[in-house]
Amino acid sequence: MTNEKDAQGRIRNSTKAIGRMGRPPPLRLERIPIFIVIAALVFLSGAGVVRAAVFTFTSTADWDAGSKAPTADENLGIETITDNPGIASGVFELGSLKGDAFNTPSIDADTAKWDVLTQGTIIVNQDEIAAGVRSIDISGSLGQAFRGARTETTFSGDFDVRIKVDEGANSDGANRWLYLNVFNAAVIECTDTVTVDGLLYFISYATIGKPLALYECVDGGYGAQVGSNTNVPSDPVWLRLMRVTNTFTAYYSTDGIVWTLDETTTNANIGGNFYFQVACSINGVSTCDLDFDDYHLATGTLSSTGYRTIGNWTSASQTDPAPERITSAIVNYSGASVTNYITSFTILDALGATLFFDGTDLTGGTTQTYTVPNVTPGLNWKVRLNLTGDGTGTPTITNIDALTEAPPVLPTGCFGESTFGSILFAIFGIIAGVSIFVAIYAGLREGQFEVENYMIIIIGTVVIVAIVGAFLIAFSQGATLGC
Repeated sequence: MTNEKDAQGRIRNSTKAIGRMGRPPPLRLERIPIFIVIAALVFLSGAGVVRAAVFTFTSTADWDAGSKAPTADENLGIETITDNPGIASGVFELGSLKGDAFNTPSIDADTAKWDVLTQGTIIVNQDEIAAGVRSIDISGSLGQAFRGARTETTFSGDFDVRIKVDEGANSDGANRWLYLNVFNAAVIECTDTVTVDGLLYFISYATIGKPLALYECVDGGYGAQVGSNTNVPSDPVWLRLMRVTNTFTAYYSTDGIVWTLDETTTNANIGGNFYFQVACSINGVSTCDLDFDDYHLATGTLSSTGYRTIGNWTSASQTDPAPERITSAIVNYSGASVTNYITSFTILDALGATLFFDGTDLTGGTTQTYTVPNVTPGLNWKVRLNLTGDGTGTPTITNIDALTEAPPVLPTGCFGESTFGSILFAIFGIIAGVSIFVAIYAGLREGQFEVENYMIIIIGTVVIVAIVGAFLIAFSQGATLGC
């Protein structure tokens, strides 16, 4: 009898063992929730996707659309090729006497770049800078008289200097001359009273054909004419003087692009720091009406006062309806030194208030990245760059980039009533319910309880409903969160 009971017990144990072998392995708590959490994180990260953008300033049009300052003595602190033919296209620099497009008006033509050149008594004397040209309109004089302009500072070494001349309405050509001089002294003509070296290139309106003539000037006295007269080919006409070592050459052009060689001479006795000057001369009842434009020192070394010492450029307002937040800015440049450098970078809001400022002096290198602490400037923000020099040179700015990104889209209205808030509550409710269900299922299967599958499903369902219900209650009670 005992053996029969033992045998029946062994059979029951074997049946249980076989039953267990046929069951799937227990579903452990740590195997599911991690995937649910990852999915939730992916969802949440997707809800905050940002859009990156770059606001780039790199063309002459970009620089001209902004503000070039300061305007002092009727010249700009910052210039582009629009203001100065001596500056390359697509960059900006401190203003200089490398050129002048005469874009800054002046009622007397006496500016930071030009000194007024005058001699004798002129009855009607009008000289101004307006509409992009320097205009001289004089008539009537007591004897010979001059009116013109001389560069404020000098240049030295080999040079290549150019200017455009446009004749206006003139009533009498018998006693008129246009002087274009390169002298090492602040004089109008080469005279014996002052030691003067240089070149005199002039148009004589008193002679038929309005010929061009070139003369040397050495030690205050005129030498012989270089070559012969050349009839002026057009109006306007572009005139050009060059020096290479001791060789001096005169050119003219009908368009300022294609140049025709006029005269050339070699003289080792002409030397020094040169002024460039233009002047209109009359005698008696004559009139002289001339416009000068596009002065350009293509080659030559300016003196120590040839550049402005301060300048700042401010971009045009940048419309950003997002609005995006600025995360960084990059400035590309060349020519920075310990004496001519970038002094600061600023981000301004629509009212001009400073949102970001970095006053690091950039005295070398070619690029600078500014890390901006996620400034959100709103509509119509601007960037500003300040330059400083000692008068001998300038840094050259080639590119400014402002990197922006759109902030994560936040729900509007009450957070608890938003779709994002509803999904967030639901996700965590499901995570909690499934986690507890898995824990109960694993515990019952691993424990000493004899519980059928349908009972586990019933218990788990009740638990999930209870957990989700609890979260829904919490959600409904916190539905006004964020209002």
